[in-house]
Amino acid sequence: GVGVELEIPGVLKIAGKVSLDSETQEFKGAVRVELSAVSVELEGNFVAGSAQDPSTGRTFKTYAVYIQAQLPTGIPLGATGVAFYGFSGLFAYNREPAKRDDEGWYRNPDLSTGWYTRPPEGITDVGNKWRGANGHTGFGAGIVLGTYADNGYLFNGRLLLALVFPGPVILIEGMANLLKK
Repeated sequence: GVGVELEIPGVLKIAGKVSLDSETQEFKGAVRVELSAVSVELEGNFVAGSAQDPSTGRTFKTYAVYIQAQLPTGIPLGATGVAFYGFSGLFAYNREPAKRDDEGWYRNPDLSTGWYTRPPEGITDVGNKWRGANGHTGFGAGIVLGTYADNGYLFNGRLLLALVFPGPVILIEGMANLLKK
């Protein structure tokens, strides 16, 4: 794999990596960009490669990307006292969640970890938690919300909704904090 870091103090910081997974023959990578001058953070991960359809033996292209951004200050949502602080997006072409047949979505019948709780926890690691599947497509959109008056200290939370077709499979991931930056 290859990693790159670039920093212009007080202005910009970029860190990224890409590697070829020898087992799946896919390129996987991640990037993080911090624009210090305007306090904006962007990060994401991706996977791209080819997979073989087990029923036909034909090879098909597959890729997925997850991106999230966090804004320096909230955009107020009317007079609600709540503000919009960021967004995220997920797109997966010819990919589906890599859930095993004997595995639960969240927890297995024997109470061991399921697909969601298997490391790395969550749905956003498109390189490790998703696999090539011909004819499957995933779409996801997310938001970051928080209280406006205290820059999200009293309450902040994020929510990601992803749909996978055919199916559909509906995945919802959320997290909230109280009295936490």
